[in-house]
Amino acid sequence: MRWQDAPEIAALFYRVFRKGQTPPPEFVEYLRAVFLASPQYDETHASFFYRDGEGVVAAALLVIPMQVRCGERVSTGRLASNFMADPARPSRGAARLVMGLRPRNQEFCFSDSCNAASADHWRALGCEVLPLQSLDWRRVFRPGQWLVARFASRLPPWLAPLLRALDALLRRLVPGLGAAGPAAGQPMPLDAFIAEAPALLDRFTLRPVWGEAELRWLLAMAALNTIDGPLQCRQLRDGAGALLACTLFYARRGAVARVLNCLARPGAEAAMLDDLFAHLDAQGCAGVRGMAQPFLMPALWAQRFIGFVPRGAYGFSTRHSDIVEAIHRGDAYLGGLMGEDWSRLLRDFLD
Repeated sequence: MRWQDAPEIAALFYRVFRKGQTPPPEFVEYLRAVFLASPQYDETHASFFYRDGEGVVAAALLVIPMQVRCGERVSTGRLASNFMADPARPSRGAARLVMGLRPRNQEFCFSDSCNAASADHWRALGCEVLPLQSLDWRRVFRPGQWLVARFASRLPPWLAPLLRALDALLRRLVPGLGAAGPAAGQPMPLDAFIAEAPALLDRFTLRPVWGEAELRWLLAMAALNTIDGPLQCRQLRDGAGALLACTLFYARRGAVARVLNCLARPGAEAAMLDDLFAHLDAQGCAGVRGMAQPFLMPALWAQRFIGFVPRGAYGFSTRHSDIVEAIHRGDAYLGGLMGEDWSRLLRDFLD
């Protein structure tokens, strides 16, 4: 995929995912920004597509290159974002695009937003789908407001105020529904996140590299997505000022906050969640959700009112056994900025 191909790829996206509407110019420019402007972009790791015999783009696989480290080896991984095949133009070209995801062809290719059909395709190719990372954890602070946020377009106008009023009663009757205590952390400037957060990944064998240019680009792209509120960052430090943990998330009053990344030194995970939940509750959020990850599970289990729900399936493909082994033993950091939760393609451009 090159710069001049973006309008045709956008048109295919809208034919497949947006009921054949015409893509607006803003969407075309967003495709270019996400899939062609990354600091890691080159044509070797670019998105690719198939033209049929009439010269029409009939299928495409959109990918974002991301640097990953496994032990001492640094390579360019590929976030598989969207696979699209025009149902009106079936062809073998679409199958060839999918077959390119087979493990023997990949350094490390991954997706955290697969639907059920895509997950089946990953398995059929000999790739893996991770059960835990295919779940979201969620913490509810205000059940009534959660329902309003989740089903606003389906609720009668008179019901929403009643559900909000119900929250005040429930929070008095159910101890612990609200987060305990004041938040212990502080806001974290994004420049500080860029400078210090990558060091918190050193505990994992498989992890994103997050060089300054790539991380700055990812944060800029993430800031464009405001559906769940503006992008925010918090930090926890010890008495000497050393960074213990930080969180990156979207939040606004009345909405369900979306966590992108939780990063912590070993042993600081519980304090990190306590700070995050206290801050979001004080901000008036209905609740919060984020991707389940092995290192975070003990701290999540210790929290009250934590539940788990399916999200997009997490599939990966690699020819390297050390990557597979690291993931199997929970020694990998996945998701968030090393994923697709920040992308506007998932829930935006719907009109």
